[in-house]
Amino acid sequence: PYCGTCNRMRLTADGRFHLCLLNDDELDVRAALRGPGGPAAIAAILLRAVGLKPTGHRLDVGHSTADRQMYQIGG
Repeated sequence: PYCGTCNRMRLTADGRFHLCLLNDDELDVRAALRGPGGPAAIAAILLRAVGLKPTGHRLDVGHSTADRQMYQIGG
């Protein structure tokens, strides 16, 4: 019930933008920081992240995070 209004995403210590605490979807920000794209590339990733952020979780069908635990993503 809380997912519909959730606006939380996390930037992990290894440079991945984690879109939802209850899913494993991530975008690589570190590559953009180190690449030639500069601030425009980072802005594009952040805009993409907002567009891809799920509006709900899939806990009801048994789907949760498998790649990272909550303490690894700051949740």
